[in-house]
Parts: sequence; C-alpha cells; structure tokens
Amino acid sequence: LNKLVELSGRISNENSHFSKEDPNKHFEMELNKAEIFLSECILYCFLGNRFNAVKKVTDAWRAYRRLENLTKKKDVLCKLSKINSHRYKFGQGCFSVAFSLFSSMLLKLGKLIGIKSDRTEGLRLLEECRQEKSIRSHYAALFLAIYKLEIMALFEDASVIVTESLRDSKGNSLFYWIGSLVCWKYTRVSVDYFELRR
Repeated sequence: LNKLVELSGRISNENSHFSKEDPNKHFEMELNKAEIFLSECILYCFLGNRFNAVKKVTDAWRAYRRLENLTKKKDVLCKLSKINSHRYKFGQGCFSVAFSLFSSMLLKLGKLIGIKSDRTEGLRLLEECRQEKSIRSHYAALFLAIYKLEIMALFEDASVIVTESLRDSKGNSLFYWIGSLVCWKYTRVSVDYFELRR
C-alpha cells in the first residue's frame, strides 16, 4: 500500500511536465493515477478501512472525470493512443455501471461527493472495450457477462460473450467458470463449451 501511495505521488510530479508538451502522455499519467487510486481502494476494503476506501474511490472517480473532460477536447482526442483510449473506456465503463447499481440512498450520497453514474453510457464503453481485443478486453467481457447474467438475466447474451471470449483467450479459466454459471442458470449445457474444451 505504501508503495502504491509513493508511486501515485511520483506520477503526480511527473505529470506536471507533460500537461502542455504531450497531451497523450498527460492523459496516460492521469489514467495511471486513476487505476492506482482504484487499487488502493481495493486494498483498503480488504483491510477494513472504509473511510480511506471511500476517499480513494472518490479520488479515482475525480480522475476519470478529468479524463472524460480531456476526451472532449479535439486537440487531445486526435493525439490519444489507442491503448490509452482502450484503458479509459474500461475504467469509466466499470465506474458508470457499478455506481448505477447502488441503492437510491447511496446514489444521493454519491452525488454529494461528486460521483454520478450513467449505466447506458457505461455499457456502451465496456462493449467497445470488449470488441477492441486489447489488454482490458477480457476484463470488460467478464464484467459484461456477469452483469447480463446476474442483473439482467439475459442468459443468451451472457453465453455469447463467454463463448466468444473463450475462443479469443484460448481457454481462459475465468470464462470457463462464468460459462459454467451461465449453463447452470440457463438449465441447459451449451454444446459450444464442450467443443471449446476439445
């Protein structure tokens, strides 16, 4: 945890040198900070430190809001690398969908600390991230499959995502796991999973 805090501080210092010189590098640094804040939040959750966990998730959200504002600038967007755009879609998409699932009371509390959610936009970003077949695509697929299975009960859609992801990832064990859940909840065994195991 201390190393993450140290890394976040070092990135903040380095970021000041890139804000005008290199828009893509500035965006990447902000993205790194957002992902580090999320990692710190998860660690604080495991440690049972709710106050710092909420603080870090708020910091992460604010970082993603800054990134969202940067994507609206044409001079930044035209210089943004595909990998940074891909990483942004995953983080922003997860945030938007996850917070939209909270109770109305928690959503009101979130608005007080500056957190807003847009489920439709979040799902769109995650689907784009999944289709791009890059470093966060498998995680986006896993998130979407669980969402469609547990929240929307769209078993067919979840099955399609899992089957495609198994082919793309050459048999990632996480998708076998979620695939077994789809089959169990759908009360039938899909032939595709047996074919992929051969």
